[in-house]
Amino acid sequence: MKKGVLIVVIALLVVVGAVFFFMKGSNVPVPNDGFSGNSVEVKDFSFSPATINVNVGESITWTNKDSASHTIVSDSGSEIGSGTIQNDGTYSHTFNSAGTYAYHCGLHPSMKGTVVVG
Repeated sequence: MKKGVLIVVIALLVVVGAVFFFMKGSNVPVPNDGFSGNSVEVKDFSFSPATINVNVGESITWTNKDSASHTIVSDSGSEIGSGTIQNDGTYSHTFNSAGTYAYHCGLHPSMKGTVVVG
């Protein structure tokens, strides 16, 4: 009897492993660091996740969960540029060109983030 149970358990492990193997290479969306969708949380004077990957044509929404106001500003160029975002406020931007976009908070320059658009 124990041998039959062992065979069933091994068969289930093989099936589950195969599913994960094939899904790994698929285009199934995966949340960024625990956040659903293309979201960046501004909290504790930092961006989380600090680096986010999106496809061309996708948008990112930053949500200020800090007690202080913040801005989202491109390090170079003008791709990203929010006004002042108050507590619980949001800023969204659609990325239409591939590239790597470094940004910071204009009010607190030590706060840094990166968007990678592929």
